[in-house]
Amino acid sequence: MKHTHVLPLALLISLLLPTLASAETLEHKNSDKYTLELGGFARTRLAMELSDAHTDPTPSASIVMARLLGRAKYNDLGTVKVELNLLAQQPILDLYTDINLGSPVGVQLGIFKVPLSKELLLPITSLPIYDRTLLSLDLGVRRRVGANAYAKLENEELKLKIQSGLFDPKNNFNERFDQGLLSVTSADLTFKRINTDIHLAYMDHILKPELTLDADGNVITYPKDQQIDIALYTEQKHLRALLEGLASLETTNNHISYAIHSFVAYRFDQESTGYSYEPAVSVDYLDLDDGEHMRMTGNMHWLILERKLQASLGYGYEPELGAQQHASHYMLMELQGGF
Repeated sequence: MKHTHVLPLALLISLLLPTLASAETLEHKNSDKYTLELGGFARTRLAMELSDAHTDPTPSASIVMARLLGRAKYNDLGTVKVELNLLAQQPILDLYTDINLGSPVGVQLGIFKVPLSKELLLPITSLPIYDRTLLSLDLGVRRRVGANAYAKLENEELKLKIQSGLFDPKNNFNERFDQGLLSVTSADLTFKRINTDIHLAYMDHILKPELTLDADGNVITYPKDQQIDIALYTEQKHLRALLEGLASLETTNNHISYAIHSFVAYRFDQESTGYSYEPAVSVDYLDLDDGEHMRMTGNMHWLILERKLQASLGYGYEPELGAQQHASHYMLMELQGGF
């Protein structure tokens, strides 16, 4: 299990003390021409791992996420967004401009999520498991510097969003695209009556250089090439479910790498208290060049102020497989808050 070292408690307090409100709707300044928004999010964790490799199951406490979000929306022009990870040495998560001139067609420029994995496109604050899936962590690509064009079409029954972009495979901020480009195209077809989405995406590494050594003589590794993603996602009043598969057609020793992920979450609302409870289960399976990986989780969320203040209990199990020499059990408690 990955987590950061414990940071001063003052950081968490400073993020949780402001009046809790959705980062999507908290407006700090409005005018006829633009809207400015500010949001924040923090998650703390108390966790313990049990496995043959960790004979001393000592609990560890950490702040696993601390983020700030700023967004400026210009009427009939577009959006500028900045999102920072306060725990990372490279704090920039998102930094991009989205220009659409008030139309359903637009262009994004900067660093942002690559529209390959459907799970990655879901907000981390509402993901019903305690971490991103193995699919998007270990096989797909996440955020990259690039440019992305999109178009949205819809009627009373259907909504279609098509995207196509070019991204730097090594995520260089200040260098030329001398390592080729990742070409990513995706389509999301949403059936409005049942709020269910079919996601299809393909990624290809184009203009890939023949030279595979860097200036120090080290082998340059790129994301697995020719990735295909297929996902089915539904979000009802209480139910959320995702089934996704991602495969790379680039073979190593005739081996095709692929990943499968699914989760199901159901929210129970209590009208008398205003609280909600959301149990969720998930399964990850990953087959890479180094062998198989698997993770199963069970989660219970207490939504105190919806997802703006949430307490969770989680359990994870990773069985002993080819690439996992020891079976591991994880138990954790989390508290997250946002404004």
